[in-house]
Amino acid sequence: MDMSIAVIEDAMKARIKAANDAGELAYKLRSIATYDAEFDDLASLAEVIRSLPAVWVVLARAGKPERKGADKWLVPITMAVMVGARSVLNHEAARKGDGAGPGTYRMLDDMWDLFVGQDLASQGLRIKAFTPGETQTIFQTRVASQGISVLGLELRTEFIRAGRATREAAQAPDLLKVGLNYYIKPGDDVADATDLVTLGSEEDA
Repeated sequence: MDMSIAVIEDAMKARIKAANDAGELAYKLRSIATYDAEFDDLASLAEVIRSLPAVWVVLARAGKPERKGADKWLVPITMAVMVGARSVLNHEAARKGDGAGPGTYRMLDDMWDLFVGQDLASQGLRIKAFTPGETQTIFQTRVASQGISVLGLELRTEFIRAGRATREAAQAPDLLKVGLNYYIKPGDDVADATDLVTLGSEEDA
């Protein structure tokens, strides 16, 4: 599998979904998505609130790549996992939970357990195990009678990104055998003799 930010993001969402579906969380997420600036658009805020509790995954930033070969680069990235919850009581209950909802503190702890120290190799990723970065308050407000809390956890990792030439070479099948046809009689399209030249053993491929 070619490593890229998109592949890592999708694998992270898949890990959260698997935990949600398997009942690893003590609550049920209503939405797992890529963050799309939902909290910058007040017109869509009511729809976002209805999707809580929810988790969003997004690239926070990518660092300067370090050359590791003629066509390979080590890319450091920081992903952000954002958790959102609501409560009919107040902001504090949205953070700490109110019995009806988990609260963003609990959700943040769960995301920590899912990712910190994990490399997601079981999902086919080849990345350095995630380490935690900063935790930030992304959004906090009160809409009508509900307190809303959204917190973000940074998760740092790095991966090797191969250039196009290396990726294409890795994907090209090995040439193991070449078939040769010999035409002795002029104007005759029927091969008079054939040869199969083996270039390498199939066990070595």
